[in-house]
Amino acid sequence: MNKLLATRTACAVLLTLAGCEPPIDYTRTETSIEKTDVRGISFDGLKQDYELHVEYRSTGSDITVGIFKKADVPVLEQVDMKKALTTSSAREGKLVQKIEKGTAVTVVITGAETKTDVSIKIWSK
Repeated sequence: MNKLLATRTACAVLLTLAGCEPPIDYTRTETSIEKTDVRGISFDGLKQDYELHVEYRSTGSDITVGIFKKADVPVLEQVDMKKALTTSSAREGKLVQKIEKGTAVTVVITGAETKTDVSIKIWSK
């Protein structure tokens, strides 16, 4: 186990020294999303341009998922979906958006018609 930790630490140090950073890799289930809920998942800007990928699946109803510049979501509960870089409304779906280096982003989940759980995977390429 210590060897694995040492290897991961060494890789992280090498990536930092090389000016690289680890990609976004996020998987989670957001539970008990109700009709009026707005959930957000934010990420700091990366040091290079990248594509942000989002896959989602709702257990109970259609939902709306959007990718935003974090600056366009100052108050999560008052998010303006018209400012989204891209959106999708369905029970399950995929989004891909090119993001410029240094741009922090927020992925927003909202619009549930009934109480639902949402499995979401977010990664960068």
